Amino acid sequence: MKHINVLYTLDHKYLRYMLASLYSVLISNKDLNVTFHIIADGFTKEDFKLVDQVVSSFDNADVCFYDFNLIKDLIFKYHIPAWRESYVSNARLFFDECIKNVDNLLYLDSDTLVVDSLAGLGAYEGAINMVRDSMSTTYWKGLDDTLNAYYNSGVLWVNMDKWHEKGCYDKLIKTMEKKTDYQFPDQDIINLALRNDINTLPANYDLLATDAYFGINQLLRFYKHCHISRYSKKEMKDARKNPIILHSISIYGWQGWMLDTIHPYGKYYQEYYEALGFSLEESNRHKIVNKDLYNFYIRAKFMCPDEIKKNVKKLLFK
Repeated sequence: MKHINVLYTLDHKYLRYMLASLYSVLISNKDLNVTFHIIADGFTKEDFKLVDQVVSSFDNADVCFYDFNLIKDLIFKYHIPAWRESYVSNARLFFDECIKNVDNLLYLDSDTLVVDSLAGLGAYEGAINMVRDSMSTTYWKGLDDTLNAYYNSGVLWVNMDKWHEKGCYDKLIKTMEKKTDYQFPDQDIINLALRNDINTLPANYDLLATDAYFGINQLLRFYKHCHISRYSKKEMKDARKNPIILHSISIYGWQGWMLDTIHPYGKYYQEYYEALGFSLEESNRHKIVNKDLYNFYIRAKFMCPDEIKKNVKKLLFK
């Protein structure tokens, strides 16, 4: 694979996170030609200019922008709920409406970081390829008890010929015509509509922050505690040893782009933000909670006796 198309959908408040992700794609894939496709909502002229500056500093990259208004009416037509007070995250469901004449497409959430080559994705030839999510089995069986697996929609690797051959977009539309009022709208819709078309990627293509935060045995206890069915111990050890795409979901309120964070991906954001001339964000949580003690409390939740957990919690939140 010599060329890859990468899609982001975002509004202004996620711009810096997306730029860190975009920058990480480029510094980890200097041997690939990369076309970025950005569906933007509420971008200012300065926002567009900033993206152009980052992309143009690499010889192997270019960028195409798409107006979110091309898709917004469809989101409202199917009454798809907002996610975190924004509708633009649902735009990934409708990329067929604006992105044409590409042979592959990698959708990335704005809070992902690419830390190794993406060339290996070419070996995964399913219509849509995804990593299994850490959602409780109880949740996704509640969507439809015939589901056999549940996937995270933060990373989508799409082979466009097979996507069209299998009618995946039509399947999404038919599912949305029935119901869209889900807790995790785009993710639930994709899992329900494309259950027979999703090919499983190794966990290192969407390594959630919880996967890296806990020790491997703690992680398995975490899975058991939350009734999570994902990957084997060996598969998770391999993913943690050889990560490719990191997904910076929150660790109990901390994000990777915050100062003094306990987040496992904080070191990457510090590096990329410095290269981009950004400052890490402050969090009020740091002013009221001892970081090391809180770190211990989180880990203790899944392995310590209740009495110890209660005492630590009193120290933290009295």
